[in-house]
Amino acid sequence: MDAEGRAGLDRVAKSLTDAWNAGDGVAFARCFTTDADFVNIFALHVVGREAVAKQHQFIFDSIYRGSRNAFSVLKARALAEAVVLAHIAADLRVPDGPLAGEIKTLASAVFVRDDVGWLIASFHNTREQQPTGTPD
Repeated sequence: MDAEGRAGLDRVAKSLTDAWNAGDGVAFARCFTTDADFVNIFALHVVGREAVAKQHQFIFDSIYRGSRNAFSVLKARALAEAVVLAHIAADLRVPDGPLAGEIKTLASAVFVRDDVGWLIASFHNTREQQPTGTPD
């Protein structure tokens, strides 16, 4: 992946961060294709930009109200000319409620490029946690 392509992915990560921190589900969903698949840390699977917007607005207004998040692309590799697999880290800080504290996640994301730029076609988010029964 060339520097220009990587810069495009980083812009999407910044847009995700900005939208999250503004509590704006519609802006968050603009980073996704119209038919995107999104799987959250609880294995809830929604399909489509509209569903991504609705689900995120719900959590911005409830369990993640007032939270701050920072998304960053850790690694990216081209699968085809306009298709990239990326791993995106997120560092979420929730001020209060049932999920108060820090939540770190790692997502696998498939990006596709169109005439405008990069969009996420698939996003599968996983919460970082030590599995039981494994060494530290």
